[in-house]
Amino acid sequence: MKRGKSLDRVRIVVTRPKTQAAPLTSRLRELGAKVRAAPAIRIVDPHSWSGLDAALKRLDRYDAVIFTSANAVDRFFRRARHVLKTRLRPPRRLFAIGPATARALRTCGWRGVGIPDRYEGAALARRIQARRGSRILLPRARRARETLPRHLRHRGAIVDVIEAYRTIAHPSGLRAIRRELEMGADYVTFTSSSTAEHLIGALGRFRAGRLFRSIAAASIGPVTSATLRRLGIRNIVQANPFTSEGIVRAIVAHHAKRRDQRHARGLRAGDRRRGGERGGRLARR
Repeated sequence: MKRGKSLDRVRIVVTRPKTQAAPLTSRLRELGAKVRAAPAIRIVDPHSWSGLDAALKRLDRYDAVIFTSANAVDRFFRRARHVLKTRLRPPRRLFAIGPATARALRTCGWRGVGIPDRYEGAALARRIQARRGSRILLPRARRARETLPRHLRHRGAIVDVIEAYRTIAHPSGLRAIRRELEMGADYVTFTSSSTAEHLIGALGRFRAGRLFRSIAAASIGPVTSATLRRLGIRNIVQANPFTSEGIVRAIVAHHAKRRDQRHARGLRAGDRRRGGERGGRLARR
């Protein structure tokens, strides 16, 4: 008998921005999932470009440049094309938080990217091995964790954290996600803390807590998981590795475990029924 796909008819809501959702949604659909993609956030320009413009004009002064998201790469190079008349030369040392960000850099022509063994800020700081007095540029979202710059400054590095973009709520996307959750879903993906904050904020903590008792939050890594827990969500499935493919693997493993548990409960219930029937027959004899 032909086996079904590993996520056959599993209902999954993908909350990534539309420009980044396709690889994850396509992979989930390949495995048989019923996927609804609706963005929880929008990526927009910073309040001011002055910080990034100044950093771009003196890029050769930096010993290293670090990117912690593909969004930062996109905004960095888009702004560089607007500000600079010459082609942007890569820095002496270049680092990315993970493979997706490294791919975005390669697409822009920057290669030789250092990636940590674990795709998180503390591991990236160890990978960089910053020396005292070294200058490091970190273009990123307006709101982000301070783990990476704190570790680098502790080692004596001079870190310029520059706002390259902001994340804001996507009203129509959040309404669509809310409808999907009320209709019934098995998993919701969270690929950033800002996605978690905007979605739980739109739902309200009480409603979110009720919905996520049965719906599992599929988190891309420990930072996003910690944000979800802070917002009152406990039913969390965490990716390993901390990538979109890691989310897929975590959902597949979690769904298989839940399916096996349901099957085992069904077998036990069947055994109890059969035992009761045998007991009834013996009593009538």
